[in-house]
Amino acid sequence: MRRPYKREDIGQSIAGAPSFEPLIQSDNGSYIGTATLDGAQRLYSFRRIGKYPLIIVVGLAIQDIYAQWTQRAWAIGGVVTVLDVLIIWMSVMFARLFRKRLEMENRLHLLATADSLTGVGNRRVLSSTLETEWKRASRDGRNLSVLMLDADNFKALNDRHGHAIGDEALKAIAQCITKNIRRPGDFVGRYGGEEFSVLLTSTDMNGAIRIAENIRAAVMATELTSMGARPVPLSVSIGVATFDGKNARAESSEQLLRQADRRLYQAKAAGRNTIMPRQAHGQAAMVGDPHPST
Repeated sequence: MRRPYKREDIGQSIAGAPSFEPLIQSDNGSYIGTATLDGAQRLYSFRRIGKYPLIIVVGLAIQDIYAQWTQRAWAIGGVVTVLDVLIIWMSVMFARLFRKRLEMENRLHLLATADSLTGVGNRRVLSSTLETEWKRASRDGRNLSVLMLDADNFKALNDRHGHAIGDEALKAIAQCITKNIRRPGDFVGRYGGEEFSVLLTSTDMNGAIRIAENIRAAVMATELTSMGARPVPLSVSIGVATFDGKNARAESSEQLLRQADRRLYQAKAAGRNTIMPRQAHGQAAMVGDPHPST
């Protein structure tokens, strides 16, 4: 007997089918096998009736057993997929917002710490950096040198060629300074107007004068072109002061800065386009202004 009833199935022998063997090996049990008549994979449960040669078998198709679970699995999988896509989209958006925030913070930091025209450090950062490096040099017994630079005849340059050329001159000077101080601890800042200040860590007087000469020569080699006019020559005067951490000669960082500033004015008084103090061998780094002031 078989349910659902199919007349053509009556009389067929299933004795040789693999799914029949477990039925005669035990009085009851369950197993998974492939049906002989329709080839479907089924879960069979069977029991022998008393001592009679009669066995009741119930075989449910695996596909039918898992049908509801499959539907739920697809539904849950769809929901999870949507949530995953939403989480990925939100993560991408958060990453973009975070990146934009970092960019804005970097811009704000740059605006707060850098000179808007030349891109070097501003006066506030210069003062704090000088104080920090001076304390470190005092504690570690190291040298700290300060350069004060001033663009020569800058007012005359502005009056003759205009403020646009004046701004380009300051940018060019800042680039010359930056290219000649490449160590991580060194710092350049705009002191004000056409003046710049350079901090050189672990640098004695002779080393500072050599760097100052490199900067002075780089500025001399730079020429700006005014509209319809001859090239605009540039030069700088530089004052140098050094703090000896082992034999302290400055009571404060401000005193060191003022000493460099005084030597800057000595350099300008000596004819501009020069460095003060003079080099160790007794001659000035450069005396005289090849471009007479107007």
